Amino acid sequence: MAQIRGFTIAVGFLFLASLAWADDATEDGPALLERARAQTRLGELDAAAVLYEQYVTEHPEDAEALLSYADVLLYCGGFARADELQERYRASKGDTVAYRTAKANLRARSGRPTEALSLVEELLAKDPGNFDLNLIRTVALQAVRRPSAAREGLATLERLGPDRQETRDARLMVEMPLSPQVSGNGETAS
Repeated sequence: MAQIRGFTIAVGFLFLASLAWADDATEDGPALLERARAQTRLGELDAAAVLYEQYVTEHPEDAEALLSYADVLLYCGGFARADELQERYRASKGDTVAYRTAKANLRARSGRPTEALSLVEELLAKDPGNFDLNLIRTVALQAVRRPSAAREGLATLERLGPDRQETRDARLMVEMPLSPQVSGNGETAS
């Protein structure tokens, strides 16, 4: 019996030592990036942001990861850092469609929908069937209080991606009654 207890204690110490080693060990880049992507897919955006931050610190040359991290931060409210990461991407890859799409999305969701519309309309002229661009346009139209145009955008989303979660979310956003605009003194604007 004492022998079993001693063995159990020894295994326990080995387990604790392995946990300490795992905390000290650094992951290789691909594994870390994959964990960040997995956390994003699971909707664990705060955890994904931590992993992406570690990854882009260790691999600043990975422009695609910069854009992915910026997208995660956008949905966490980290607009300034997302903008910084997008600009680092642009410095590396240039003024690509991916950059402009990400920039339009950031503008639409960070209180600058008019700028987003300007960017996205230009992109949609070249790719009118792009779901992501139409989603950004619909969000921006709703934000600038153009409900008829936002409903048209929703119809396009329902045609392009009827079963997508983003379409269901957009439907809720567009169908939600617009709240009155409130002036700085708390009164409803006319």
